[in-house]
Amino acid sequence: MLTASSLSACAQTGTLVLPKAGTVLSKLPGAKSQETSGNQGIPQTEVAQGLQEALVQGAGAAVDLLGKTSGFSNSPMYRIPLPPEADRLRAKIDANPVLKAAVGPQLDATVARMNEGAEKAVARALPLFKRAILSMTFADAYGILTGGNRAATDYLQRTTGPALRAEFKPEVDSALKEAALAAYWTPAATRLNKNKILLGMREDLPTDLTEYVLDKALAALFAEVALQEEKIRIQPAAQTTALLQKVFGSLRSGK
Repeated sequence: MLTASSLSACAQTGTLVLPKAGTVLSKLPGAKSQETSGNQGIPQTEVAQGLQEALVQGAGAAVDLLGKTSGFSNSPMYRIPLPPEADRLRAKIDANPVLKAAVGPQLDATVARMNEGAEKAVARALPLFKRAILSMTFADAYGILTGGNRAATDYLQRTTGPALRAEFKPEVDSALKEAALAAYWTPAATRLNKNKILLGMREDLPTDLTEYVLDKALAALFAEVALQEEKIRIQPAAQTTALLQKVFGSLRSGK
């Protein structure tokens, strides 16, 4: 597992580093270093280390991709738009020159800040992922190994989801406060919702943009972790270490 020194170094570099196999793996809950993993025939310590490496590789790649500058805003898959009903109203606003000049720049600023907030928030995910990896048991490891293409993602989502939301919130709040529209979004959305039928709105606008952005940021992060995990599981070229090749290769072959 990750050592204390590894965690300290990682906090500075933004990466996850594993110690050499066998250094502290025997301290995993339920560890029996010489036992094998049943039909895989691989020592438990190697299975645990391999699953650690998969978690590190997949989670690290997702955070690197989305947590960089423009990681959300330049992504056709993950860019966060205005809430759906507001996005539909945007077409009506843009068709009116007066409204477009008055409100358009504020809407653009809001979208930019929403995506900027998501990027800064996701960049804070690594320490929480580290703690989840540290707490992984052998039962967790075998569940991840045999649990399907997004079992590792589900483990991280289950063990870090609420903490990530709390960690992300200050970054999203800070970014939205820089956008002029964010200062009065809640009362504006409330008024629009009261006139929903007249405006042809099918759904209420969310009155709290922070919660909307948090939902989008977390969904994007775990969606990307899942894509990275599936790649590691099924593509030998993505298994970048001998241990990953051994663990996932044995799973494919059934040995």
